[in-house]
Amino acid sequence: MTNTQLLPNALENSNQYNFDLMREILALDINIDREKIHNNKVDTNINYPWETSERRKLRRNADE
Repeated sequence: MTNTQLLPNALENSNQYNFDLMREILALDINIDREKIHNNKVDTNINYPWETSERRKLRRNADE
C-alpha cells in the first residue's frame, strides 16, 4: 500500500509538510547556537488569543 493523496488534500496539508521538512533539515545542522536556543522567551507585547480583554487592559496599564 502507498500513502498517496488527492492533490487538493495534499495541498491542504502543505504547511504541516513544510514545517516537518524544515524541522528535519534543521535537525541535521551540527552547528548549534546555544545562546539563541537559551534566549527563547515569550514576547509579552503580543496579544495572545486566550487572554481576556480585561487582562489586556491591565497589562497595558502596567506598562505605562
